[in-house]
Amino acid sequence: MPTVATRSSFLGDFDRDIGNVQWAADGKGLYFLYNDEGDSKIGHITMNGTVTTLAEGLGGLSLGRPYNAADFTVSNNGKFAYTLGGTQHPSDLAVADKKGSQRLTFVNDDLFSFRNVGDVEEIWWNSSFDDRKIQGWIVTPPNFDPNKKYPFILEIHGGPFQSYGSVYSAEIQAYAAAGYVVLYSNPRGSTSYGAEFGNLIHHDYPNHDYEDLMSGVDTVIEKGLCGYQQPLCHRR
Repeated sequence: MPTVATRSSFLGDFDRDIGNVQWAADGKGLYFLYNDEGDSKIGHITMNGTVTTLAEGLGGLSLGRPYNAADFTVSNNGKFAYTLGGTQHPSDLAVADKKGSQRLTFVNDDLFSFRNVGDVEEIWWNSSFDDRKIQGWIVTPPNFDPNKKYPFILEIHGGPFQSYGSVYSAEIQAYAAAGYVVLYSNPRGSTSYGAEFGNLIHHDYPNHDYEDLMSGVDTVIEKGLCGYQQPLCHRR
């Protein structure tokens, strides 16, 4: 079911960047796309500032790395078509209305029927710099054996005003298929966590994003997944 938050003015304290803004057919509100903690969503705002989340789990348009990238259209009767993302498959087509959502296509099932994909686990940790909560994702090799130790890659996104998310990434999956445990994350300066978090690197980059990242590395090592105390770092 949609979640609703009441705002005091137009967008008010809705602290997320928005895009793909479209008027509702009745002219009484706007639909928009936004990213929230690594998840792309469709939102609606009325003229009095009430914001409703209508669909989640959008994505699948950035095949190489797990950047949040999605699209949607809305019909005159309030139904949506959108790109459905996920960690286990690239973009498919889905539809949604106020009653729920439905996946329509399974475009790559023929490929994934004979390919093993690495599991993706969302994790959070506290930065060693200021104890701020940081979000990331661990990807383990296909047929992962928890009794083995694996080499480790830390994948750092560019931007810096960008966000990774719970979406499919061919590049990350290629690392996992080669036998690596991979961590990707959204350190300070990333979008989808609000203006304050994104602007922590303003006139201060690179700096404490390093502690955010290395605290994530320590978290993965503490889980006992990796055989190296120093990760192989891969930065884009």
